[in-house]
Amino acid sequence: MKTIRLFPLLAAAALMAVGCEKPENTNEDQGEETVAVESISLDNSISEGASLVEGETLSIATLVTVLPENATDKTVSYSSSDEAVATVSEAGLITAVSEGAATISVSAGDQTAKFILTVSAKEEEFVPVTVITFKETSLAFAMSADAQPVDLNDYI
Repeated sequence: MKTIRLFPLLAAAALMAVGCEKPENTNEDQGEETVAVESISLDNSISEGASLVEGETLSIATLVTVLPENATDKTVSYSSSDEAVATVSEAGLITAVSEGAATISVSAGDQTAKFILTVSAKEEEFVPVTVITFKETSLAFAMSADAQPVDLNDYI
């Protein structure tokens, strides 16, 4: 009677199963290696913070770099910690809404970079009055003025 040794058969089956598994770092559709996002770099103009006035906008899409360059999915998303102060569109356009501060977050993969956006109040614009028109044709006004004597010799 022949003796069959199971251990070598089980070892061979296990090796075949391991060899058939798809590696975790490949793109299933194309068989390419998946490269994870390692970091997000912010341009110096915003990395230490940015400032806007109410109503102003700032596009930050071109100020963000996802590394490494060959990362498989470099999709970037943006968010604001306080949308009453500032909003951020999917395209990276920040709109200053009202006075205050908000943290703007930029995310790609498992990485996030943040900076503080400070929004200041819009200054009131001075508009000089050039004409006053009254609808009534007869109005009575009480006017008073203080007059100081002027020495006209000072102007000769």
